[in-house]
Amino acid sequence: MIKSLLKGIEMRLFLKTSLLAIAIFASVSATAQRAFTPQAGTWIITEELNGRPGRGISLDVQENMMYLQLFGYLNDGQATFYSALGELKDTTFNSQIYSYQDGPYFGGPAKSGKVDKPVGDIQLKFNDGISGTIKLPGEAEKKIQRFQFNAPDPLYAIEGKLNASFFPFEDNKPAGEHWFVQFNLPSSSTNGYISVGLNSQIDIGGSCEQIDEMGDYFCSGKIMDRVSNKIIGNGEIEFKRTAGQYSGVLKTNIEGNKIYNFKGFDNAIVGAQGFRRAYVNDVQELAGIDGTSSSGLMPANGIWAVIDELNGLPGRGISLDVQDGLAVIQIYNYLENGASTFHMGSELYRGRGTSIAINRYQNGIYFGGPPQEAQFLESAGFARIAIQNSDSAQYNIDYGFIEFPKESGKLIKRINLNPDSNTLNGLRGYWYFSSVQKVYKLENISNNRISDSKGEIFCEFSDVLNKKIRCTTSAAEEINFTSNINGASRNARRLTDSLGNVLGI
Repeated sequence: MIKSLLKGIEMRLFLKTSLLAIAIFASVSATAQRAFTPQAGTWIITEELNGRPGRGISLDVQENMMYLQLFGYLNDGQATFYSALGELKDTTFNSQIYSYQDGPYFGGPAKSGKVDKPVGDIQLKFNDGISGTIKLPGEAEKKIQRFQFNAPDPLYAIEGKLNASFFPFEDNKPAGEHWFVQFNLPSSSTNGYISVGLNSQIDIGGSCEQIDEMGDYFCSGKIMDRVSNKIIGNGEIEFKRTAGQYSGVLKTNIEGNKIYNFKGFDNAIVGAQGFRRAYVNDVQELAGIDGTSSSGLMPANGIWAVIDELNGLPGRGISLDVQDGLAVIQIYNYLENGASTFHMGSELYRGRGTSIAINRYQNGIYFGGPPQEAQFLESAGFARIAIQNSDSAQYNIDYGFIEFPKESGKLIKRINLNPDSNTLNGLRGYWYFSSVQKVYKLENISNNRISDSKGEIFCEFSDVLNKKIRCTTSAAEEINFTSNINGASRNARRLTDSLGNVLGI
């Protein structure tokens, strides 16, 4: 059943209609709860990471559904793209992958593309949220990893302290109090420093070093009892940080040599991955490190679509990825002769409007072909992006607009693979509410509200159209936030999805 339904979806560039999405989502079989979620954004084949243009994969995982677009080349040297959609069963994804043709090109008339043909099977296996393997048609299994980058301009690079929250997890569920964290990243000349508040009484503080280029860090230091002002033990923390998310292990020599597995995220830069001392409020305005401010929104990393092209047929796709102040974009589109292609570029992310020079390449690796470096072919001009839907009150990092070369601006949105995401049922799972500094599991639905099992918090949609949610605690505390696919805002942060999968790397 699932295979026949997925085959029908794979012949579309995106999930276009709610009925189709609901049919697929309802058919997804129950799988084990994951201890992580593959991070949305750009991934690369590890052995092809050499600083030169190569192949890449744009991923988006929501609940147990995964959509990917792969940019690569044909054996005649032409750039092209493929896509696949299906169920992520536990940590493995299997699907056919399709090619496309005759879709819209830059400056051309409005038109829809069509499926060219299936080109073979694809398989991905994930080790965690930032690494795994891929098997492409005609090729042996290869390692893949999350593409990590940051801004070269020191104005936008992360320096000084990051404020973060870590959450101990047991059996894929939050366990115990969350930890407040201040983290100074190591530099070429100095060690970093970390301070972790395990609870209202005990802190761990110590020096840190980066142990590899994948964002792995090791910290060690003393455990301090703030009440007695005495050192009571030692601790070690090893963790990864990628695009504002953390995953790691804390080891102590107290409480029977307690070991904690934890997940975490940057507090000060939720939805704004990388602007030093940036903050995000309910409309996600940014404060720049140079004292300026901007009401431009930072995009949710993942795969986006042009809203006017969501008509049930293949259109253009956009992969947006912003990390530490740098934006990387891939545009999956077509040439005037009908051939599929892709353009890509990068630029410092500048808030309200960012113009990115986008280029096309040729002569890279094709399925089953030998290793070879792609070459620059031509510039297509500039694409301008801004995550600001000016036509409505939707201040949401899943909406924005884009200006393609030779075209006027168009509204875009991140694709939604879960038809329940904007319903009370879609709010099920563990949430951290920063204003009250508590974790609640939302699970019981009654009278158009969802609550935890103890009746300590009740949440409802205050504005369904604009995805505004209002929660009230039993202590009469009110929490307001905007829902989005990532489940991230200033006042609320999702820790597990409605199926119990841990959100984070």
